[in-house]
Amino acid sequence: MTMPQSHIYLSRHSSQSGSALVFILIGVALFAALSFAISQQGNSGKSLLDEKTNLLASDVMDMGNKMTETVAQLRLRGVQIEQVSFQNDIVAGYTNAACTTDKCKIFAFDGGGRDWEKPSTDISNGVNWGYTGDLSINNVGTASADLIAILPNISLVLCKRLNKMVGITDDPPQLSGVAANQYIGTFAVAPINLSDSIINGKTSACIELTTPSGTALTGITASPIYAYYQVLSVR
Repeated sequence: MTMPQSHIYLSRHSSQSGSALVFILIGVALFAALSFAISQQGNSGKSLLDEKTNLLASDVMDMGNKMTETVAQLRLRGVQIEQVSFQNDIVAGYTNAACTTDKCKIFAFDGGGRDWEKPSTDISNGVNWGYTGDLSINNVGTASADLIAILPNISLVLCKRLNKMVGITDDPPQLSGVAANQYIGTFAVAPINLSDSIINGKTSACIELTTPSGTALTGITASPIYAYYQVLSVR
């Protein structure tokens, strides 16, 4: 029996419509897959950036903690805090006249046995740590100056991550008039007190500095200026 032409046309038309629908669905699926892949790449990039920031923050904290431990070890061996010397072959100006042997030198084999660690470019654009006896932290020890390590020239992102790691979720406090000279065995009689409700009682934290000065805070190129401090010995 011969099929009517109209039926044959309808069958072909339905088949073509079905094929077109399949192609449309495939296109939609491919577009969805592409969109998902792009979004995953974005998330992956963000995750990698977060991981890098975490690693940099961990490096900074590790350097500060190791220096704190080294100072403590020297003290346990009978070295007076006024004898502790940061004299090194990289940064001049840290010679301590009260330290007459290598036993009181942080960066000597017979002393602290540490090597001078220059922060990577990603951390502070190559700016070095400073060591000072001109500062004190509110609610840490007495009102006397503490022995403090301070690393300026870090980014706001890194600053916030460091603060998060020490339990601070607020923005870095802004402190003005901070002057810190290199430690050479003497402490400031009237130290500059770093005081803010965010960092009071914190032996380490990141702060924003306005108009910083002193030989322990040199080479700064960033603006605004964010700096991480670590108390090495409380007085």
